[in-house]
Amino acid sequence: MEGRPSRPVVRQGSIGALYQEAGGKVCYFGKPYPLIFEYIQKWAVKHLGLEAWKDAMIIGDNCETDICGGNQAGINTALITDTGVATEPILTLGIEKFLASLPMENRPKFLVSSFSTGV
Repeated sequence: MEGRPSRPVVRQGSIGALYQEAGGKVCYFGKPYPLIFEYIQKWAVKHLGLEAWKDAMIIGDNCETDICGGNQAGINTALITDTGVATEPILTLGIEKFLASLPMENRPKFLVSSFSTGV
């Protein structure tokens, strides 16, 4: 449950976890798992000419998936603070307490209030 008013939500991996608990075999593929970042890096080299992660940044609203995955892959990370998953705890705790509450692997290198493609 999250939000105001509180509502049920399904988060990344929650359905897979339930299936795994019931005895099913699950293969996770997505953030923060390393395979998705390896795939993206190969794609970026081939299609964008990106030669190294130093030329990339992951911008996201979820510290447990976007930021953690980027940090584990050695990519610069930026957390969107004004919209998305992190917004409510940031408003509740304040940005400094929120960041201090995160494990090191989930802490972003940069903060941005919002992100737009300009379209």
